[in-house]
Amino acid sequence: MPRPRRRIPSWRFWTWACLAYVAILRTVAASPDTAPAHNGERRFDVPSLPPGPCEVVEVISGDTFVVRPATSHVSFVVRLLSTQAASVEQDGPELAAAATQSARDFLTHGDVRLRLDNHRLDSHGRYLAYLEARGEMLNLALIEAGLARFYFFPGNSASTDRQLSNAQDAARIARRGIWRTR
Repeated sequence: MPRPRRRIPSWRFWTWACLAYVAILRTVAASPDTAPAHNGERRFDVPSLPPGPCEVVEVISGDTFVVRPATSHVSFVVRLLSTQAASVEQDGPELAAAATQSARDFLTHGDVRLRLDNHRLDSHGRYLAYLEARGEMLNLALIEAGLARFYFFPGNSASTDRQLSNAQDAARIARRGIWRTR
């Protein structure tokens, strides 16, 4: 007995299926409460970090802080944008402690302000920002002292990236901090 012939869906079926798929994707992408996070996951009800004056509640490490913006009662975990401070695992406990103490000293003298750029969240859900006090940027101060490394993120301010990169080059040439033994 011959096998029954399998029916192949017509071109009309595939056209309608593709149109339905595109419509579903557009509906999901347009949903306002599901803005995509930096790493592709969807985040729900994430409060937005406002730029401007803030109070530093806690210094967790040389590049991670808990801050409370002046316009909010909510505290946020903020990590320095384009900057990785010295860590115990990579650079040893002395340099990691020096980076944390330097950040603590920098942020306790004067009004602290948050400046945001295109990258707003890291893969751990921490907000990314430049921290400024007394007209100076903490990110730049740590890199100049050799207590942090510069990391390039495409899409951020080119002038700030250039400034941070030049500071890292100067610290490397002068063999300051983490560049002392390299």
